[in-house]
Amino acid sequence: MKVSREIKIGVVVLLSLALFVWGFNFLKGTDLFKRSNEFFVVYNNVDGLSVNNPVEVNGLSIGTVKDIYLHPDGSGKIIVKFAITNKDFKFKNQSIVKIVSSDLLGTKAVQIFPSKEGKEAVPGDTLPGEVQGSLQDEVNKTILPLKTKAEQLLSSVDSVIVIFQSVFNDETRDDLRRSFSNIANTIQTLSHTTAEFDTLITGQKSHLASIITNVDDITKNIKDNNAKLNLIIDNIAMVSDSLVKANIVGTINNINKSMNDFAEITKKINEGKGSMGMLINNDSLYNELNGSAKSLNILIQDLNENPERYVHFSVFGRKAKKDKAKKVE
Repeated sequence: MKVSREIKIGVVVLLSLALFVWGFNFLKGTDLFKRSNEFFVVYNNVDGLSVNNPVEVNGLSIGTVKDIYLHPDGSGKIIVKFAITNKDFKFKNQSIVKIVSSDLLGTKAVQIFPSKEGKEAVPGDTLPGEVQGSLQDEVNKTILPLKTKAEQLLSSVDSVIVIFQSVFNDETRDDLRRSFSNIANTIQTLSHTTAEFDTLITGQKSHLASIITNVDDITKNIKDNNAKLNLIIDNIAMVSDSLVKANIVGTINNINKSMNDFAEITKKINEGKGSMGMLINNDSLYNELNGSAKSLNILIQDLNENPERYVHFSVFGRKAKKDKAKKVE
């Protein structure tokens, strides 16, 4: 079968067109003959990200950005669709997809930070996204505190200079001159005093030597009597131990109790309670005792003068005593 020239030209054109499309996509990083898994991320700002920028994980390129378009809800948010061509890469649907700067020139890339939480991501999932600050933003964050501190330092330096200028006026400078002059005079006075002190020390060398000799003698005596001093210290320690072991607190408590009891007795006597209280505070008891004493004195006096009234002696027994009693009657 003879193929016409037109068919040959058509086939060559189609093959050339297909080769051109494949080559163009290949140069963009898209392999038409390789299947890929597509995912979505919603950003408030894509910060210069463009289609065909790489998708990376730990520095390894695993896909490309396929499309960037506005969210259809009219919120102004931006949807980024990216494809992962590496079939071996598995990650969770809670992994963070962050737009980062891939070089110092500001070229953007999408970097996936895998997470251990969530379920395994499947094609078509919408993943959480973040945007990393640009290099300029990072530099500004670092420089801004230094700038603030530098401004504060300059302000403090200005304040110090103003204070220095206000303090060190003509009058203050004169005062400083006088102060330095007084310091020089003071140093000169100290020099004279030191010289006089040296003269005094030189004149009193013999006395100082005598004092040092006495101190040496005292030290020697202490050393020679070290055993006696140790014995005295041991005796003091024994006395201290005895005092510590003695029940001083109990003795003091007993004394306090005795004093309280004595005070209670004195109080009862003063209130007229008991025999002693009645004797001291009640005149009738005193008078009765006084009368009893007088009667006892009279009885004793009568006993001395007339003992026969109270004491009877009988040689012949009780009957003679009765007879004599009758006779007396």
